[in-house]
Amino acid sequence: SLLTKANLSHSRLSKFLENLTGAGLITKVEYDGKNTFIITPEGRQYLESYKRFSDIAESFGLEL
Repeated sequence: SLLTKANLSHSRLSKFLENLTGAGLITKVEYDGKNTFIITPEGRQYLESYKRFSDIAESFGLEL
């Protein structure tokens, strides 16, 4: 489960998921009787932008 893999408490994970959903970066769907979270196109764009920024920061010897 996501809760186990994230190694977070239920309340903390719920807050993260609420923030990501509210920002439009993920969407929640029910699949096979379980809640499933899918990365939206905006979420993918954010991850790609973060990766580019991280690479630039790393080239200057910075860690994020």
